[in-house]
Amino acid sequence: MSDDLLCIRRAIDVLDERILHLLAARAARVAQAWALKDQMDLGHFDQNREAEILANVHKTAETLQLPPEKICAIWQLVVGLTPKG
Repeated sequence: MSDDLLCIRRAIDVLDERILHLLAARAARVAQAWALKDQMDLGHFDQNREAEILANVHKTAETLQLPPEKICAIWQLVVGLTPKG
């Protein structure tokens, strides 16, 4: 295998790890939001907020020239990463 390919693969591995750390940070923020919502006697899920998130993701994906439908499908899984799994 070429050194160039190994270097690219290592860079991809670093990016993958960063993505995982960001997902963990996001899940921690969701847990904080849920705790606050519990104190306020609000439900955990807000369909309007989830629609807003997906609209923002769609727009950003287009801007970054990524396939919006695929990115939104991935993001629906991300939104499903709740503190309790």
